[in-house]
Amino acid sequence: MNDNDLAKFKGIIHSGGATGADQAFGDIGIFYGYKVIHHIFKGYEIHGAGIPMIHTKMDMDVASAPLRKASIALMRPYPPATEYEHMLLVRDHFQVKDSDFIIAIAPFAKENIVSGGTGWTVQMAVDLKRTVYVYDDCQTYKWYTSENGSGFTSFAGSIPNTGVFAGVGSRKISLRGRSEIQRLLSIDG
Repeated sequence: MNDNDLAKFKGIIHSGGATGADQAFGDIGIFYGYKVIHHIFKGYEIHGAGIPMIHTKMDMDVASAPLRKASIALMRPYPPATEYEHMLLVRDHFQVKDSDFIIAIAPFAKENIVSGGTGWTVQMAVDLKRTVYVYDDCQTYKWYTSENGSGFTSFAGSIPNTGVFAGVGSRKISLRGRSEIQRLLSIDG
């Protein structure tokens, strides 16, 4: 990414190319003038519009320390049982590493812990003290934020939609969650 990319596009969205929220960020983002980059690996099928950024086994070493740290906070095992699962986490790391802030559409598993694979992305961002916005797409249908590594608090302000950010979330996105992505990306920043 360079300054020319930001000049040509409304913003740059890093995502994972999965069905659900990733796909919505890709399709809706392209429609509204964003550059969308899906972090993937060989053998992974992209869902949604965007440019593939292919990661390899060599990237596992780079991602290892942040993933190990996230695993402690999440109380989840690392490394995972299969190489495929490991590569999913590697791509999560690069979505965070390459972004200034994170927007996630996913439910919370418990206080301050986002469920599923999205939880890894969110936790790595929190560990890096990046600003994270999470739309609880299961219980409250409200926005929450974490800043500078803090716990999540209710958020009713404006969420930025320009610059370089990760747009991630659950594979099981609700219509409300998809509508939030549409609303957010359609606003002129």
